[in-house]
Amino acid sequence: NFFLGQIYLLMTVCLALSILFLSQERDILAGILAGIFVPIKYFPACLILLFLLQRRWSAVWSTMASAAVVFIVSVLWLGPAIHESFLRAVLLPHLNGEMANPFSATYQSWNSLLRSLFVRDSVFNPQPLLDSSSTFAAARAVAMVSPVALFFWYLARPGIAAHKTSLVVAALFALVLLLAPATATYHFLVLSIPIAMLYSSVSKDGQTGSILLILFLYVGMGVVPAITMERLGLSGLWKALEYPRLYLLSGFFLVAILSMNSSHRQTSDPAEEALSS
Repeated sequence: NFFLGQIYLLMTVCLALSILFLSQERDILAGILAGIFVPIKYFPACLILLFLLQRRWSAVWSTMASAAVVFIVSVLWLGPAIHESFLRAVLLPHLNGEMANPFSATYQSWNSLLRSLFVRDSVFNPQPLLDSSSTFAAARAVAMVSPVALFFWYLARPGIAAHKTSLVVAALFALVLLLAPATATYHFLVLSIPIAMLYSSVSKDGQTGSILLILFLYVGMGVVPAITMERLGLSGLWKALEYPRLYLLSGFFLVAILSMNSSHRQTSDPAEEALSS
């Protein structure tokens, strides 16, 4: 984070404080801290969804108000032209996975993997499994829609009120990273929040195995050297072997949502109490 000039460490602190204040029913402060980084990085917007799921309307509106203030100040200070240029030349291409090398395995995303398998490029990807832009579009749509549908399907099942906040946060944060067109190791700092919440409850409920598996998967995401995997120079279907961090993240997400199904209502969530302390 420091070497590359990223802000994810500071953003993670703000998100952790936002969840802390939410657990203390200080919703306006939770929303303000969540909204500060929304105009800068799109990841914090997932907290708006968390607030909506918990029907914490004060947190929702204060998040949007905080984000609006930051955006307005930025436009007034830097001018509208640079923001329009960023939207057109940076953000929209990024969301479509159009980076300097959209086939790079360092991104460890479904967008990069599926593009490598189904889109030919004479320079970056001369030997795909199949050169078919329509297959790429369809496969990417499935990869994006499936985890979202699974997440909301589990939330809609009976006993939604019993879902532990720590598990919902873990699944939600992992979901956003799964949908991202590109990820780097510094992005996974944000998963330290649900990891801390979950780890604090390892010995206090009946989900020790699931939580330890989540911890193992998280450690694996930080250990796997994505750059080294790309240097294997694989092609065709073998290219899929270069994306272990993506599979670990997918496993993290699946274990989190499956654990939600077996979570039970507690008088107080020990994970939230640990975060508060």
